Amino acid sequence: MRRLRIRLNAGFSGPHAGFLLAEADGLLEAAGIAVEWQPGNGAAAVVADMAEDVCDLAYGDLSALIMRLGHSAPGSGPQAVFIGFNRTPLTIAVPVAGAAQHPVDLGGRILTGHARDAALLAFPALARAVGLDARSVRIQPSEASLAEQVRQMIVGDASDGVFGFANTIIASLEAARLDLAGSLRFLDYATWLPDLYGNALIASRHLVEREPEVLRALVDAVARGFAAAVADPERGVEAVRRLAPDIDLRIETKRWRGTIAREMGHPEGAVLGIGDAHPARLAQAITQLAEALELPRRPGAAEVFTPDFLPPIEIRRGR
Repeated sequence: MRRLRIRLNAGFSGPHAGFLLAEADGLLEAAGIAVEWQPGNGAAAVVADMAEDVCDLAYGDLSALIMRLGHSAPGSGPQAVFIGFNRTPLTIAVPVAGAAQHPVDLGGRILTGHARDAALLAFPALARAVGLDARSVRIQPSEASLAEQVRQMIVGDASDGVFGFANTIIASLEAARLDLAGSLRFLDYATWLPDLYGNALIASRHLVEREPEVLRALVDAVARGFAAAVADPERGVEAVRRLAPDIDLRIETKRWRGTIAREMGHPEGAVLGIGDAHPARLAQAITQLAEALELPRRPGAAEVFTPDFLPPIEIRRGR
């Protein structure tokens, strides 16, 4: 049995249903794999911190991987092998009653977020796409929870917007018993940066180059797990609760359903299936990030993601 350490983007939640259903259904065991699940500290942070002595794979933001590779020597970094979200979840939550109806309206305003939040780090790309001078926006890192950041924004104590993932923000508010979701407008990056992808399973260079059969078996099991969890969301979240019995089943099922509709709902999925990416679209996303963030180099699409470990599309059709 090959033991693999997979660092998730956060603690167990509804959007991890595909992974944990693959385990609950015995797909990982049948592939000869035992997984040590590690909770992460954000979709961007797990990619930046990924090291082979810490974990074998990470589930993090593809834009963060592009940023990392843009600062690395060619062929030296990790590689995405399964795309979980075919649409970026990055967003800025603003008050629905406020003046910001478009990202250009954020000029001169204050935005908060965790210092290593994926949306915060990719903000220059959004600003460039809409013609906003990113330097005109004051970004104020915050250690407060997403729910607390939103609460402070709504009461007018802190900021004019909060970086994050829409479904994560909504779930955080519900868990904190704050009825504020209806008070928010989401400025989704996908509206202005439609070529960006979201979370992906990212493998170490060692696995890609030295254990391709192990990686292929893992991705096959994960792809089947995601397809099953998309087809039956309730069963998928039940698999999460087996490992994390304290989660709120209602909130996390709603969160997973929202993820399926929002982050996994790009029309591309009907053609490519769960887990794949279109090379031309990915190349455009890389160009947008490389230019806006002034990366030292522009990694190629094939360096960022390879479909070589994916099972046939028939297995990856989740609807």
